[in-house]
Amino acid sequence: MITYAEDMGFFGRLDLEPGERLPYVKDKYAQEQARQVFRFKAKAGFNRKIWREVEIKGGQKLADLDQILRSAFQLDSCDHLGGFWKLIPRGTTRRVREVEIGDVDPMGEGSAADLHIGGLDLKPGDRMKYVHGFGDWNEHFLTLEDISNAKERVKYPRLAAQNKPCHHYCQDCKAKGEKTVATWICGDCSLKQRREVLVCENCLKARHAEHYANEILY
Repeated sequence: MITYAEDMGFFGRLDLEPGERLPYVKDKYAQEQARQVFRFKAKAGFNRKIWREVEIKGGQKLADLDQILRSAFQLDSCDHLGGFWKLIPRGTTRRVREVEIGDVDPMGEGSAADLHIGGLDLKPGDRMKYVHGFGDWNEHFLTLEDISNAKERVKYPRLAAQNKPCHHYCQDCKAKGEKTVATWICGDCSLKQRREVLVCENCLKARHAEHYANEILY
């Protein structure tokens, strides 16, 4: 039976202090990586057609990567933990072994918060998983596309590229003969009508102000 260093078990994890780094996770950061730029392509787990490319320096931390991913995917930045895993291929199959790196909270703290990007020992083609909210378990899959040199007068981390949006239109406006891009899903109306009810910002405020709604990610 194969065992791995990260197979700590339930009781081993109980011995860890809150925010303590997992003992098998090492930060292999070297100072010469400070101006290297790591470009990740991140795809939303619920719809792989929705993607973002983010760039971050090797000297920056997983807390910084957590924040740019929250911003790029319109995720709550005031609540919910974020978590990172390495995805290690199993032989020549498409199966992977998920190795937990740790978590980052909205305040920029947590067991993985201070790990340098350059210290994760990643090379182009390597993959990670990012989860936002351990209750909803909102998954995103990251592939390291490239490692290059930082550009002058560019602020990192940054959103470098994203998919071309495939817009839907507000159903309330459509009923009035108007064509307005929908930016919200009304949860209450969707549940009642048993279909997605998509509305624009104005219609949300005018007709769905008391309803639970989620912002649409394009």
